[in-house]
Amino acid sequence: MSGEYYGQILKQSETQIEKLAAENRALQAENRALQAENRALQAENRALQAENRALREEIQSIQAKFIKLERTLEERISEATAPIFAKIAEKDNEITRLKAIIGKDSSNSSKPPSTNGMGKKGTNNRDKSGRKPGGQPGHKGHTLAVPTNLTELAEQGKIKFNIDDHTNGSSEYVTSYTVGIETQVVWTEHRHLPGTLVPHVQYDTSVKALSVLLAEAEFVSIERTAEIIGLITNGQIEPSTGAIRNFIEESAAGAASRYDELRREILNSEIVNTDETPIRATERLETDKSGNEWLETAKGKTFNVFIRVYCTLSATFYTINAHKGDLGVLRDGILSFFNGILCHDHDSKLYKYGKKHGTCNEHLSRDLKGLAELFNVRWAEKFRAFLFEMNDLKKKDFASSPSPPIGCSQEVYENISERWDALVKDGMAILAQMSAGTCVYDELRKMLARLTNYKEEHMLFLSNYAVPFTNNLAERDLRHCKTKQKISTSFRSWKGALNYVVIWSIIASAKKQNENILQAIATTFSDPFARAA
Repeated sequence: MSGEYYGQILKQSETQIEKLAAENRALQAENRALQAENRALQAENRALQAENRALREEIQSIQAKFIKLERTLEERISEATAPIFAKIAEKDNEITRLKAIIGKDSSNSSKPPSTNGMGKKGTNNRDKSGRKPGGQPGHKGHTLAVPTNLTELAEQGKIKFNIDDHTNGSSEYVTSYTVGIETQVVWTEHRHLPGTLVPHVQYDTSVKALSVLLAEAEFVSIERTAEIIGLITNGQIEPSTGAIRNFIEESAAGAASRYDELRREILNSEIVNTDETPIRATERLETDKSGNEWLETAKGKTFNVFIRVYCTLSATFYTINAHKGDLGVLRDGILSFFNGILCHDHDSKLYKYGKKHGTCNEHLSRDLKGLAELFNVRWAEKFRAFLFEMNDLKKKDFASSPSPPIGCSQEVYENISERWDALVKDGMAILAQMSAGTCVYDELRKMLARLTNYKEEHMLFLSNYAVPFTNNLAERDLRHCKTKQKISTSFRSWKGALNYVVIWSIIASAKKQNENILQAIATTFSDPFARAA
């Protein structure tokens, strides 16, 4: 039984072994199939890898072609659009330049107020002080008051003193006063020895001086001058227009010696301010290189001739020339002999004259303001504020000193000078970032060149306090010329223009010296009977 049992077990084992062998064979066959499939997949993978490499190479080639095409396209677009962008930049620059030209006026450039144009009000370039309008504390009033020396003035013949009694003779009264003017025609009979040659009747100095005052100093037309004199004399004196023109000629001729005195006074001054302004005329005196002179008459339009002023705090001297160049300056006979400090508005032709120069900082301030407003260069605002700070320093020195100082200390001057150079350096850095050739670049470049080359001239008012911060003294002395032009339009003759500058030299100097200008004009007329005696 045991043998049968073992036989069965053996048979089962063999059967199981055969089964396992069959399964093994099947697995081996499956493995061979899988290996074959794997080899096929590997082959397919190699093919796909080769295809992938080919595709990558193709993509890289396409990408290279695309980059090349893109670069070529960019170059072509750049080439095509470069002229357009250049034209746009040129137009933008031109628009900026033209807008700056249109925007320039007397507040942000050196242009005079007369060029502001219609509809533009004259600008006030002074910074606000913060004070209320009107008279300030300590301001001397002008209330009408009775002179304390009425009787003395009456005895001197300067006034006529009347008493009008409203009390019917009462010994107790209160007084009030009125002040008025009386005009009275005075006829004077002059007696001479027989044979003396004198005019039978003529106007005296009072009529002549009043006529010249109205016509030249107050810009009343000659016709209206004659009418006014007739009105105030109740028709007793009515000079003709020809007579008034003769009075003006006589006054100018009589002022010749005083005119030369003013010339010498200007020449001998330590500091002289000068400026010029155009004014219209129908005649002008032309001069060639040989010194030959002739009068040229305008046809259909007027000429611009130029009145130049040379002035100090006590004297004013005017000249007139057909043109504004060096020839006119030489003909004036002042600057070629002047050896002092000349103050002016940064006029390039004037730097060759005089010993030193005080250049107007108000004009510089306006140009800096224009650079900031019209070209958006904000650096200019900093420099403009620095200018006013310099002037405030000078004002504080005057306010804090019992006697006017000669100038700021060397230490202060050197400190201001270093700050000036630092600001100019900042401006140079801004300029370096700009495109050369644009109007903004050119404007800033010119400003920096001016601040570099004329630094000493702009700062002279600090080292020498007698030198003004601005050239306003000369500009104020020329304002009447524009009033004259607005009223009279133009000079009708060159002789009339010459008479004007001579007579106004006398008038302006008399004003500065607190003289009565009517009396100053009267001194230009001589006594006809003094010659006949």
